[in-house]
Amino acid sequence: KSRPRISLLMKNKVFVRLVFAWFVNCLANVFPTVLFVFFITYVVGGDDAVRDKILLYYFLSAFLGMPLWLWISKFLEKKSIWIVSMISSVLFFSLVFFVGKGDVGLFIFISILTGICLGADLAIPPSIQSDLVDHHKSIFGEDVSGLFFSFLTLINKLAFGIASIISFSLLDFFQFQTNSVASDSVRNLLYFLYAGLPILLKLIASYLIWKFPLSKKNSQNITKKLYG
Repeated sequence: KSRPRISLLMKNKVFVRLVFAWFVNCLANVFPTVLFVFFITYVVGGDDAVRDKILLYYFLSAFLGMPLWLWISKFLEKKSIWIVSMISSVLFFSLVFFVGKGDVGLFIFISILTGICLGADLAIPPSIQSDLVDHHKSIFGEDVSGLFFSFLTLINKLAFGIASIISFSLLDFFQFQTNSVASDSVRNLLYFLYAGLPILLKLIASYLIWKFPLSKKNSQNITKKLYG
């Protein structure tokens, strides 16, 4: 039974667009995650205590940002909010290129701002996914919530694997060695992989979501049709 359900998901163009946007955005989020320790150690010059402090501010900001984005979603299109958060993340992340050795305060400031944006990534896409499950059910008559969740979990793992392979392969190509002083080429690579590439990926994801056709009004009509 699973094969026809998957084939129907692939026929749902709205689903395919969201999954691709989700994948691209996941890649944008995963590259900094994979390279966080390296960037803090070899660019900022921070130790374990600095890394822990930055992570605390980052995730605390994301946690506090989630209810804010959900509240805003009551008044604006969900896709618009997601786009605003991604574009904001792009602007804030561009400040990373001004971070140098010892700039812990600046990096914490950036982490707080991007953490708030992460709150939208955690809050808004799941809400859109719920709408999309109803959209699929209204067209194909199937509840694919479980399959949808499994598919997106697979996408997350795939993004993490791809980002890890690309990052460590390039670091190896540039002959990066831990416990040694990073060369200028390695530092430039870390800037690109940690900030430059994620910025590009966020812009691509924003474009894909901008073209997302499912509006709040459509979702409300579908919900009313399915559940009364």
